Amino acid sequence: VEFEGNPVPEVKWFRNGLELSSSGRYRISTKPNEFKSTLIFNEAWDTDNNSKISCEIVNPLGRETCEATFTVKTPPRLTREPDDQRVPLGETLKVKIPITGKGPFNFKVKRNDQSLEDSDRVRIQEYDDYIVVTIPDIEREDAGKYAINVSNESGSCNIPMKVKVIAPPLPPTGPLEISNVSKDRATLAWKPPKDDGGSKIIGYIVERRDTSKAADAWIPVTQACKETTFTVPNLLDGHEYDFRVMAVNENGTSEPLRSSSPVTAKLPFKPPGAPGQPEINELTNNSATLHWDKPTSDGGGPITGYWIEKREENTDKWIPVNMSLSPSTYYTVPSLIEDRVYEFRVTAENEAGKGVPSEATKPTKIKDPNASTPPEFLKKLRDAEGNEGRTITLEAEVTGLPKPDVEWYKGTKEISQSAKYTITRDGDKCVLVINNATPDDVDEYSIKARNKGGSRMCRCNVDVRSPPRFRLPAKYNDVLNYDKGETIVIKIPYTGSPLPNVSLTKDGNDVSKDKNVSIDVSDRGITLTIRNADKNTSGPYKIKLSNNLGEDEATLRLHVSDLPGAPRDAQVDSVFDDSATLSWRPPEDDGGSYITNYIIEKLEPDTGKWVKAATSRSLRCTVENLLPNKPYQFRILAENIFGAGEPSEPTKTVQTT
Repeated sequence: VEFEGNPVPEVKWFRNGLELSSSGRYRISTKPNEFKSTLIFNEAWDTDNNSKISCEIVNPLGRETCEATFTVKTPPRLTREPDDQRVPLGETLKVKIPITGKGPFNFKVKRNDQSLEDSDRVRIQEYDDYIVVTIPDIEREDAGKYAINVSNESGSCNIPMKVKVIAPPLPPTGPLEISNVSKDRATLAWKPPKDDGGSKIIGYIVERRDTSKAADAWIPVTQACKETTFTVPNLLDGHEYDFRVMAVNENGTSEPLRSSSPVTAKLPFKPPGAPGQPEINELTNNSATLHWDKPTSDGGGPITGYWIEKREENTDKWIPVNMSLSPSTYYTVPSLIEDRVYEFRVTAENEAGKGVPSEATKPTKIKDPNASTPPEFLKKLRDAEGNEGRTITLEAEVTGLPKPDVEWYKGTKEISQSAKYTITRDGDKCVLVINNATPDDVDEYSIKARNKGGSRMCRCNVDVRSPPRFRLPAKYNDVLNYDKGETIVIKIPYTGSPLPNVSLTKDGNDVSKDKNVSIDVSDRGITLTIRNADKNTSGPYKIKLSNNLGEDEATLRLHVSDLPGAPRDAQVDSVFDDSATLSWRPPEDDGGSYITNYIIEKLEPDTGKWVKAATSRSLRCTVENLLPNKPYQFRILAENIFGAGEPSEPTKTVQTT
């Protein structure tokens, strides 16, 4: 409000007679110098609607009041989007849509983004908290996506709604095209309906009518066509037909799409003309391969294949060659007799039948012009050897017709040209050069020659002279463990040629001649065999290879698990009238196997014999059942899985009390 007065009046604000203060959701701003005062609602509530707001100004000379009605307006809001609507054709659509907000409302309707302001098809009625959308006598054109804009002075909202009109589909879209007409069939093609009636097209019904029959004598051809094309079978040659197609959805069947004019079932073409004169491209001793040109005229229909015939010289009878149509313009005639003379001719066929035979080939004698001879080695490979780092040359000579292809092999692996191998061929002469020879090149080498007449192979061995070198597996770097009594067999790979001399030493002594030791030497490895192994077999062995080009040495460390050694420091800790308590230390050598038990023996005072007195798994034991006032000695034996070892030194003699 704006006011005046002198002295400056005091300003008060009231809502429904209750004075308001500047706090909470109210804010009062009074500017006495400008004679203005403002009441601001920080938040308007529905309960504020139609409130009586008054302002009072007072000074000592009097008072004055003004009053206004406070109206709260809310924009429309959609409470819940309406479901998609499915309405049968011809029925009325009525949809109740809840909204909030203060009316009155304005409505604008679009269907498929097109305004319906000039249409009265959509009617909207407004109620307190909902609206009702009505479309009477639903038509196909009423289907689509609707957008209803609801607005008032405070704002607007959009209501989306989808409407599907449930009805049989419209007829398939024409024209109904007819193609590939023959004497017993015709192919129909059409397009889907422009309107599917609000439901997926599940198929098409195809019908035919012989025009010589009644106008309603339609015969179903198929009721389950899923595509928009169909070949109608079982037509009668020379008969005239009409066709029609109907679309089907779950709501029913459309009106038919009919062919524009009748069609006569007949072949639209004649048998083909004669193919070109066949030519013989290839001969063998029992076959001939023919090639010919297609007929200049196919008779108007596609050629389905060709028939081939043969005739021997001095006969008039043509004999069929193929039992089924040949689809291509070449054919190999089999089972001919060598040195006999034949003629050949070809006949094309289409759906209308066989055409005219071609001109026959010239009389041809069956003979392979390229008869082959299998490869033969005039000079075979010979075993070869050479020094390490040098070249080794292998040479062979091979003939054959046609000229054979050759392949070189090392073992079973084919060799190709590389820095390692140089392969050359000059006429019949074939050469393989092994460059920078190493022990790895030692192997069997072969050359294989082949042509269509067959294949041949010859072989040789290649040796590379080199000082011996061990090729020890990584496991030989560790101790090799064996059991007592086991026969030790160690295969030691090496390279080198000629065969090396082998020496085997243990602790500086030559053991290669021991009765339990044998050493076998081959060109690829050494087999060391040691029989009846025991713990004395354990230790490092030096094996040395030597030939006239050099030598190499390696060490093998063997360990043989055997009986344990003797326990140590056996002693009697205490003596009584019938027992004695002993202790000892384990043996230094457990024989390579876990100590499972200790055996305690006593020396019988009356017999002077050692007898078993007790066993123990620990390093301490009490021997019982001794005789009083008798002298005794004791000794200990350690036992593992191989048995009991040597006894310990006897204890000092003790006397029972």
